[in-house]
Amino acid sequence: MRPPLIRSALRGDRLSTATGRAVLGALAGAAAGSAANMAGILVMELGSGEAPALGAGIYFAAFSSIIALIPWAAGIGILGAPLWWLLDKLALRGWLTMALAGAAVPAGFMSLILFNAGPARLVEWIAIYAVSGVCAGLAIWRVAYSKANPAAEVFS
Repeated sequence: MRPPLIRSALRGDRLSTATGRAVLGALAGAAAGSAANMAGILVMELGSGEAPALGAGIYFAAFSSIIALIPWAAGIGILGAPLWWLLDKLALRGWLTMALAGAAVPAGFMSLILFNAGPARLVEWIAIYAVSGVCAGLAIWRVAYSKANPAAEVFS
């Protein structure tokens, strides 16, 4: 049997969502994922020694994170929404579930795309997308879910 803390982090038993909050959560997840993704790419490029000057890199990362909103929003809509719906129906609404799902989906997707990139580069990209996915999943969880109001369910 799992400890209650882990079960609570996975299940989020007293959480609920609504359509408006879900849409806002998806938008927040896309923003968090793209920003974390571009920050990771900037760190990777600065660490490689091939990066442009820090100021130019920051401007590039800021501009690129705005552009990256489009594929992150599409990814959340196409890949993330069905998984999120399934997890919600299975009553897996906890922050840990959303973080794990957020890490698995973009990292898995990018590993399929970058399969021939070579092991070192592949690990770097999967790590960036996994961390970005965790940020996206936690942003979605934080915005989309709120504590369930049992009185509202009784009187509705």
